[in-house]
This record gives sequence, C-alpha cells and structure tokens, in this order.
Amino acid sequence: MLCPHCHKPIAPKRSAAQSRAFHAMCGAFGRQMGQGAEDVKILFKYLHSDWVSMADIMRGERPEWPGSFVKVFPRTSSERIIFSRSEASLSTREEKDLIDGAIAECHDADVDIDRILEGMEENERQRRIERQQQK
Repeated sequence: MLCPHCHKPIAPKRSAAQSRAFHAMCGAFGRQMGQGAEDVKILFKYLHSDWVSMADIMRGERPEWPGSFVKVFPRTSSERIIFSRSEASLSTREEKDLIDGAIAECHDADVDIDRILEGMEENERQRRIERQQQK
C-alpha cells in the first residue's frame, strides 16, 4: 500500500490513517501560515522526528533508516540541509510521536484541526471495535 500523499510504501506496522492525519495537519498549518504543506512536513519532521545534520553525514555518520536530504528552515536559525528520516520507515509509535508534535504545533499556532482530530478519534474507535470482534 502506498501513502496517498508522499507515494512511499506504508510499512505494515504503520497506519495509513495516521499518515493521512499527519499530512492533513501539515496542509492545514501551511494554509494558515502561508507555507507549502511539504515545507511544513519537513519542519515538523525536523522538530519531532529523526534526522542527521549534513555535518554529521560528512563526518561519516550513516543512519540505519531510509530518508532523504532536505532543506529545512527552522524557526531559530537559518536554512540548513539535513538527512530526514522517511515517514514510511516509522513504527506506529514513532508516527504517533510525530503526530503528537504536529498537534502541539498546530495548537500553538491556533490552527483549527478539530475535524482532523475527530477523524482520528473515529478511526481509533473503529480499530477498537475491529480488535474486539477478532477476539
């Protein structure tokens, strides 16, 4: 199965619903802040996921996870290039941490994500029901 937004394979351990919610939050944040969703996604991953600096890569550090080189514009410094971890390699728990960070960023910036959160809650209810039916 491919992520509908980044078109990378979704690992079985990773939730498609989580991926959709994260991308929806990036879009909502970007629209309100006048930024592209992809730039927001890179920023959120920089703030709340794994990455390696270009300096560390040049010193020979090689992460064990897949990713890509991206330009990020952190709020506290000038542009920098990092090797950012691919979302497709995140576990469900790691994706949840990324989403929790995105939720906090949206709340701090007064970005309305209520409908996205409601959708996440409904999806979780459905997953609980499905798990109970499997028992």
